[in-house]
Amino acid sequence: DDDTGADDDDTGADDDDTETEEDAPTVDDVSASVDEADADAESTVEVDEEADNVEIGDDGTTTVDTSEETDSVDAVSFADDNVESVSVEEYSTDDTVRETTEDSIRESVATQTAADTGADIAETRDRTSVSVSSVSRISADGETDPDTVTKSVDADEITDPESTYIYHEGDGDWQQLDTEVVAEDDERITFEGDLDSFSLFAVAEVEESDPDDEAADDEAADDEAADDEAAEPAETDDGLPGFGPLAALIAMVAFGIFAWQNPN
Repeated sequence: DDDTGADDDDTGADDDDTETEEDAPTVDDVSASVDEADADAESTVEVDEEADNVEIGDDGTTTVDTSEETDSVDAVSFADDNVESVSVEEYSTDDTVRETTEDSIRESVATQTAADTGADIAETRDRTSVSVSSVSRISADGETDPDTVTKSVDADEITDPESTYIYHEGDGDWQQLDTEVVAEDDERITFEGDLDSFSLFAVAEVEESDPDDEAADDEAADDEAADDEAAEPAETDDGLPGFGPLAALIAMVAFGIFAWQNPN
């Protein structure tokens, strides 16, 4: 009975492995790596309604321009005018933070895609790649509701802006914000995302390959290999390229007749 129970436990462990990659970091692991890292930059912008970097909209919203103080966070907007200050910590150059964030977002995206499509989680994970270009932690003082965040990254960090999103730590996982490209040139690409709270943010380019496309690529590669093989000259059993058995026999008979007629 004990052995049977152990087998059942082992089976359960195997099932768990198919759902979540054992070593995949969680968003909490990313937060811990950020806590241990030295920030590239830390800044706090005090909000003064009369300052040039603060814009109060007709609808009462407040936009704080942080581009002069930070490298990757251009602005933060609020649904009201109660914000007192905005603080930003940036960790974009720390390799451990970036790699941990990439692995964590990849696992989150693959898990969500597998749940939505019914696909195998392991195969979905293998088809998912993530490249993180910016990691930051944002907070604000005041009884206020955040509205949007605007982040920019170097253009050479991004291959496809339409596949790039702002991710936000929330409810113990990564949340993909509704993201749009609001500015783009040869040097910088700027993204804006809607949000409802502050914490960790990352700009990540996500590529999820289509299994049908992969199958088509494999078929095309097989066809090309078959064409290359067909184009190679045939090699006969006697090792003479281009000579079949009958041609070889005729050649030997002709040589024998020639040698008999010309003994010298």
